[in-house]
Amino acid sequence: MNKTSKKEGFFCVQKTLWFSRRGMDAVIATVLLIAITIALIAAVYLFVVPWLQDIMGESKSCFDARIDIKDICLETARPYKFAVASDGHYNGSISESNWTNLASWIDQTQNLDRLFLNGDLTDADGIYPEYFSWVKDFLDNNISTPYSVVRGNHDGPEKNFAQVFNLTDNNYSFDEKGYHFIILNVLPGQCVPNLNWLEQDLNQNINKPTFIFSHIDQVNFSSYQGIVYPGSFYGFNCIPFQQIIKNHTNVIGVFYGHEHTARTCVFANETDQCYTGGFGSWWPPILEYKKGYRIVEIFPNGTIYTAYKNSTNIFNEGNFQSNRINQFSTVKIRLSRGQGNFNLSKVVVALNNQSGTFVKEIELTLNAYEEKEIFVRGININNVKIAPIIMDGNKKHTCDFAQEIIVKPCS
Repeated sequence: MNKTSKKEGFFCVQKTLWFSRRGMDAVIATVLLIAITIALIAAVYLFVVPWLQDIMGESKSCFDARIDIKDICLETARPYKFAVASDGHYNGSISESNWTNLASWIDQTQNLDRLFLNGDLTDADGIYPEYFSWVKDFLDNNISTPYSVVRGNHDGPEKNFAQVFNLTDNNYSFDEKGYHFIILNVLPGQCVPNLNWLEQDLNQNINKPTFIFSHIDQVNFSSYQGIVYPGSFYGFNCIPFQQIIKNHTNVIGVFYGHEHTARTCVFANETDQCYTGGFGSWWPPILEYKKGYRIVEIFPNGTIYTAYKNSTNIFNEGNFQSNRINQFSTVKIRLSRGQGNFNLSKVVVALNNQSGTFVKEIELTLNAYEEKEIFVRGININNVKIAPIIMDGNKKHTCDFAQEIIVKPCS
């Protein structure tokens, strides 16, 4: 090979290398440009878009969120009717007629949901435990209405009473048809001994209208009405108990036994508190008041009617002064997630009342073709706004296209 050929070959290689380096630089530049573009897009997505969303108060996911409202209505006070009977004092065959009378009265009372026996079912006093068994057998075989029992001071040992009536404790509570009921075990001359338990129970059921039953009265009626009622020898003000019920607006009424002749109600510490008289025999005939029981009926408009009565007479008839039971009304909503929510892992409904006050969040786990009925308690409003809430990472966005709906009473 001559020198000219070698030289030309050298320049050819150099030229090829130059073009290769230039091509590589172009590739690198292109890659860098793509990387920078991706970084800019990511930055906009991660920082600019959320910033704009925060300013606008709108989540990107809100455009997919839909809540289809099928039906919404306000359930006011649920009708409920109960009787309170006290001081049957069963002590053998001589007092059976008192229980027979009670069974007849209860049988004649229409639409009765429950009977509360407010203490001193017997005169057992720990001496005649078989009296408990007689009373339970009588109730089970002669009264078809569901009943609950309260232990009185004449009902003997706590353990025996609880065992016969299948109670785990003589202080207990339960719910029925949207209402909450608390049974207290109290002895004469003492305040409710387990105030911590009572307050805890009330706090746990703050959104339920509540009625309390204690055989021993915890309020001195004469200090509120200026007169002493016949037989009201033991009434005193249990200040801690009265303070608790005053601080808990979910307490609608309190009922006492023990006094036999007392049949009145008093509005004390923002709560209606009533004696329940007696249907048994205890005092000498000259001191005995009309035997009977108390009836309490809750109407849909929130009115609570009460009266002391027997088969022939009605006494102390009137309405509770407390008119707050509709504070515990229930909004019932039938809804679905809507067709636009398939790409969303979580949809939550926000309920706001007409003044914009937040009420409650409800997560919807169902799909667009399923309907769900939800109940939101503690709302006393005419209008409600419903809007989706979207979780975007750790941020929560309430969509701004809330549906405002007039809430009508449920039919």
